[in-house]
Amino acid sequence: MTVLTSQQLAALNAGNALSLSYSGTLNIQGPAPTAAPAPAPLAVSVKGNKLVDQTGKVIRFKGVNISALEAVPIAGWSPSDPWGGRFSSTTLAALRSWTGLNAVRIPLNEASVLGLTCYDLPIAPATVGVARQADPGNNVISTLKTTVASLTAAGLYVILDLHINSPNAAVPGIAGVVPTTPNCQNQMADADHSITFWTTIANNFKMSPNVVFELFNEPHIDNFVGSTGYIDPAGWKILRDGGTATAFMAGKGPGTNLLNEMVNQNWNSVGTQAMVNAIRATGAKNVILSPGLSYNQYMQGWATYAPVDPLKQLAASWHPYASKTDNTQPGFPTSFADVQAILAAGYPVVPTETGDFTAAGAATWLPILLPWLDANGLGGIAWTWDVWGQNQFNLIVDSNGTPTGGEGVLWKGWCAT
Repeated sequence: MTVLTSQQLAALNAGNALSLSYSGTLNIQGPAPTAAPAPAPLAVSVKGNKLVDQTGKVIRFKGVNISALEAVPIAGWSPSDPWGGRFSSTTLAALRSWTGLNAVRIPLNEASVLGLTCYDLPIAPATVGVARQADPGNNVISTLKTTVASLTAAGLYVILDLHINSPNAAVPGIAGVVPTTPNCQNQMADADHSITFWTTIANNFKMSPNVVFELFNEPHIDNFVGSTGYIDPAGWKILRDGGTATAFMAGKGPGTNLLNEMVNQNWNSVGTQAMVNAIRATGAKNVILSPGLSYNQYMQGWATYAPVDPLKQLAASWHPYASKTDNTQPGFPTSFADVQAILAAGYPVVPTETGDFTAAGAATWLPILLPWLDANGLGGIAWTWDVWGQNQFNLIVDSNGTPTGGEGVLWKGWCAT
């Protein structure tokens, strides 16, 4: 509120056509002060072949995978904490201590998200036909929501990944076909549960615009009717449209080091197009990542066989690991050119897994990959932010985020650039 004396009012009126005569003090009530507008919520969307944030600024995900939710619940190791102690306030503080780190990928198990009752198969003879609760604490969804909320509050983007799945199958001693115990990677999403998985995830996170949905971890169209492998165009069609497989991988269950074997039973996969449709049917507008073939390393047919997203919020996911025979070269000789072709076709590409050796001085792939990502405007998500003590694909040595000597030091430094 402004208070003017009669002399001040006279001065203001001097030279005006309208002259006011006033004696005393005049109170002029101006408009109430307005509060500064609240910042827009953290968000990511597709614009051309780039990802942009809520302000329209181009962003590159530079982040890490945190592994546990895909394995701990189904194994029954920690019913009260589906993370098994691998995610806490200490984890958040450690993530934030890495300058420039802006994204976390969370691998998920569809059976645990859906709370299925699963059954072990004959490859685990001691427990064949035994029922196993995939969400023994009935808390996987609530834990995931709490985790996403804490990561969001810390200013981080989140990628939710369908990592582990298993189709229904015939199990000795159990009538009909039932969910089998999923604790290992399979060839592709299954028609039995994966649509319900994505409907559930989308309904829970469609109001979180910083959350990205990765349709399937590492497709490999092996043992499918009508396909001779990843180079065959039929493999790309199966990836997009679904198909019939003649075998799947099943885990031996807890107590056997999560080993797995092939089970020779037919089952139906679900394609990327049906999963995109299921997500959009919930009203979710989140960015969707669709994978390539051969464990998400072969990308040559991606743009030709990409699913159609009516919202045009689709990007490619890619796992740029090194060749097993030459750790200074990509998994496929044409990988770099294939990814550039996807970018030229107008789609973003998000490398959601990569890694290298962790021993000091042993890294040979990241010194090749990271400059290439920079030159092509790409980010990346490294495997993995877990204290496993492995000699490869390991970022940290302790819960405080101390980097490993090879991969960890390089990745931390790259995030900060």
